[in-house]
Amino acid sequence: MASALNVIRTYSHKGYLKNSKAEELSHMCISPSKKSFWFSSHPPLEDRINVIDRTFIKRFDARERKVEREEKRSTEKTEKQQVTRNMYSADIAKMQLTGTQHLHDVIGTISAANLEYAMSLHEQFPAEYKRALQGLEQAKTMLLYLLLSDTQTLRDEQLTWLQQQLPKSQDYLHSLTMLSQGIQQRLALPLVELLIPLLKTLEQDAKKTLLEQALILAKWDGQLSLFEICLYSLLKKNLQPELTSNSSYSIKKLDAVAYEINLVVSCFVYTAVGSDTEKANLHSSIMNIFSLKAQPLIAKENIQPNKLYVTLKKLNGLSPMLKRSLMDVCGDIVFRDNIVQSSEYQSLKLMSLLLSCPMPAMPPAK
Repeated sequence: MASALNVIRTYSHKGYLKNSKAEELSHMCISPSKKSFWFSSHPPLEDRINVIDRTFIKRFDARERKVEREEKRSTEKTEKQQVTRNMYSADIAKMQLTGTQHLHDVIGTISAANLEYAMSLHEQFPAEYKRALQGLEQAKTMLLYLLLSDTQTLRDEQLTWLQQQLPKSQDYLHSLTMLSQGIQQRLALPLVELLIPLLKTLEQDAKKTLLEQALILAKWDGQLSLFEICLYSLLKKNLQPELTSNSSYSIKKLDAVAYEINLVVSCFVYTAVGSDTEKANLHSSIMNIFSLKAQPLIAKENIQPNKLYVTLKKLNGLSPMLKRSLMDVCGDIVFRDNIVQSSEYQSLKLMSLLLSCPMPAMPPAK
């Protein structure tokens, strides 16, 4: 009854009678029949509502103010996104549509599309995965969980081993395994990037143990992909203490890092589609760009995590122009077949992080 009377109160001004005898009919109306008249036949609607519930009008007005605040926040958010679009003009799609000659333009820049896509990625994290950002034990568990194999038999073996390694996280690990499906690959790296600052607060012994556990899981199937190597290198870079501090941009000639350039190029060549001969030709053409023709394609079995970690750490000292060239040719290898696999893009992004040339989150091309 109070709600009905309140609706009438809210819209009473729309129920006035446009007639000279409107006041004579007021006794038949719940609300006033005219804007003002001398003799009221009923008490004011506010008084009638207060008789039923003295708090009703106050609660209703509070709800109305809350709705208005939410609408205001939504409007401000939309306006802010529009301002962001106007502030940043970099078009990330041009790299995906026209090739990698624009890759160096993407690194270190950001656009409204990047920001909106990054926010959408965070919103897509399942609730159980977001729990990993709330404590160190959950963070360690989630990082190792992301390294589990997609092959069910290997995954079962790894889970059994992981349960022994993480006795304090049995409940959380069980809740992760109970999920109907694992996290999408494109969400894995953004989650790792959020976990790293938390993991850097671990004690040094705990960091060392975590790195050892991560390497064991990555090598469980007897081989390491470029993505796994780069991910391990990124973890090692952030969790291992720096023993020496080299000056930035100390390397200004490619001849000084010929082997290191070759190692990185060889890694990306092995991710390309094609026969062994096609990969060898691709490697040769890429090395010609650097005028390093004498460097042969490094055998896959000779590409070890520690070697790549030391290599990328050394290449971090390249001058900005040389880093730009290196990222461009690696991007050229990835985009050579016009199909960018998720693992290829993630490997490229990981390498950019290791070289201190961060790439923004890029929406997939339609």
